[in-house]
Amino acid sequence: MQRFSLRTALLGFLALSLISASAVSWRRAQNVLDMSHGQAGECPVHHRAMSKELVGLTYGMRLDEPIDYARRLQFPHANEPYDTGACLGSRQQWARVWVCPDCTAERELWIDQQHVIDVTANAPNVCPLHGEPMQKQLVELMAGLIPPGPIDAARPTEFPHADEPYHARRCDPPPQEHARVYVCRQCTAAYQAWWAKAEAEQAGASQPTLD
Repeated sequence: MQRFSLRTALLGFLALSLISASAVSWRRAQNVLDMSHGQAGECPVHHRAMSKELVGLTYGMRLDEPIDYARRLQFPHANEPYDTGACLGSRQQWARVWVCPDCTAERELWIDQQHVIDVTANAPNVCPLHGEPMQKQLVELMAGLIPPGPIDAARPTEFPHADEPYHARRCDPPPQEHARVYVCRQCTAAYQAWWAKAEAEQAGASQPTLD
């Protein structure tokens, strides 16, 4: 009798555990929008295997942006929040989608290029003046028609790769805010010395002369 009761209790416990696990799985399924059904596991752009991953859901009506056009052609399966296109939200908070690592890398590169002009692409990383390896660095991006000054004449021969704002050489400001350039340590030192000398000369010229 005791064996029968113990076996019954054990079976009852297992049944309750299965029911509880099923309930958790059901609740989880209600919070996940599965967009991986009916799709192949190969990226149509990069032709490589993809993996299923959970990403966040976004709701709300919005106008198309440049990234939407790039997404369709360059990175349709990037790891990013899934836009439902619906105005009102629902109980679901996540989406199960196919993710391609190459699409994810392409998306990150595209976003980076929207804010940064990369001047280092296909450019040598050795300073032509000082012959030392240079480092990539983000600097402020400038635009506008600026009359040439004494520093423009000194730059090519004294500090062509100094740590200074990069001029886009255009009248209208570009959408980017920064530029990625190669910076030479010795060019930067020469650039700072040039400015210190120019400021000292200007300060000396502004002082009144004694009769």
